[in-house]
Amino acid sequence: MPAQPVPAEPSPERTPRYNVVCSPDGKIIASAHSGPVVKLWDVATRSHLRDLSVAYDGKQASDVVFSSDGKYIASAHASGNVYLFDAAGTQVNRCAFSPDSKELAYRTQDGQVKTWDMNTLTLDHAPSGQKDEL
Repeated sequence: MPAQPVPAEPSPERTPRYNVVCSPDGKIIASAHSGPVVKLWDVATRSHLRDLSVAYDGKQASDVVFSSDGKYIASAHASGNVYLFDAAGTQVNRCAFSPDSKELAYRTQDGQVKTWDMNTLTLDHAPSGQKDEL
């Protein structure tokens, strides 16, 4: 079956897309749009899944990328800011490097604290239910 284009969003007004990428598993397409929005699409059903929005930024999403394991989505905006989301769409809202720069700790909107090992680029989860200050 030949590839089918992803349909435009249901809105009658079409917005420019600045970057379109496919998840590593080929199941989701992410598109950076004018305004502070990244749209996610289901490839199989060609349907809109959800928006990843940072409305308080107010500047257009100019780039979007999936992590190599497909668990995270990063979006760059015209403001110069970069935002990180997990694949479920939860925005990471706090982050810090360890003093030796070997780990990146971050907290999601729901309060979970997780760490990235910067040498192996693997995710180390904090103990279940831990909601520490970051």
